[in-house]
Amino acid sequence: MLKFKQVKTTGRKTPPTNGNGNGNGSGDRATTTATANNNSDNQNLYTNIRKSTHEIIINYDHYTVEQVLSKVLPPTLLHEIPSSFEVVGNIAHLNLRDEYLPYKYIIGRVILDKNKSIQVCVNKIGTIQNEFRTFPMEIIADDRRRCRTKVQEENDDNDNMNGDTKSSSSSNDGALLEVDVKEDGCKFRLDFEKVYWNSRLQHEHRRIVHLIGGRVRLTNAKQRQSSKRKGKKGNANIIKNNNNNDHEHDHEHEHDGNAQEEHPQEVVVADACAGIGPFAIPLTSQYSHIKVYANDLNPVSYKYLNINAKINKCDS
Repeated sequence: MLKFKQVKTTGRKTPPTNGNGNGNGSGDRATTTATANNNSDNQNLYTNIRKSTHEIIINYDHYTVEQVLSKVLPPTLLHEIPSSFEVVGNIAHLNLRDEYLPYKYIIGRVILDKNKSIQVCVNKIGTIQNEFRTFPMEIIADDRRRCRTKVQEENDDNDNMNGDTKSSSSSNDGALLEVDVKEDGCKFRLDFEKVYWNSRLQHEHRRIVHLIGGRVRLTNAKQRQSSKRKGKKGNANIIKNNNNNDHEHDHEHEHDGNAQEEHPQEVVVADACAGIGPFAIPLTSQYSHIKVYANDLNPVSYKYLNINAKINKCDS
């Protein structure tokens, strides 16, 4: 913790003179009473300055990630401080170079301290080498245990008393890095370690979805209900007007045309490499005229694809 004292020095400051001792400034030869009063007020203002002392305490909370790491890393590594990362839910994903690996736990700890929305910091330790496009990673900082509630701790104690010897960390090994992310109006659940997900592709995901379905999204939860109601009212009006004149029949044809515009022709999409559903989920949850057949080679991805379909209430 550093302490600094800021001191404001004081002194009597006299107004500028023209060399003759009067209170007028250089080049000012006015000798009116108003000018004399102004000079008197200025002199009182300068005289009333008082000294004040302020104590400023600067601690760890006041420093940024770059400032902290610049103090703890050796000078040879300060040319490129590793303070940037990819965010996936509450996970910060780093790709540290070899020269920074001896300090990886310090780097992860500082990033968690300075980013309150991040709970886990992972570092990529290898390249993509399998058909599922996943890569090995290690946890270098974890604040999730601090977020555990007292009820969860009591439940763990009860499990241990009942003979369950698995620890809390081992019981969650099946989904150690499971997070929820939001993209393009949809919520996705995924295990970052076992499925492929790249947050930098969100604009490409949105572009493909708009290319297939159109920018004007015809349905969401509320619009689906309203479109069904409009469809029922339209059918009732057509039945009611069957016995009217030719002009009314022409009006019915116009109404049918409008109904077809509101309900375009069905589009069928085959998504063979669907992953957890960045294309299939928004297409089926936000467009009523699109049907998607989705699958993925990774069984974990397929598992979360079905979970995300339920979360976003996709049409079957």
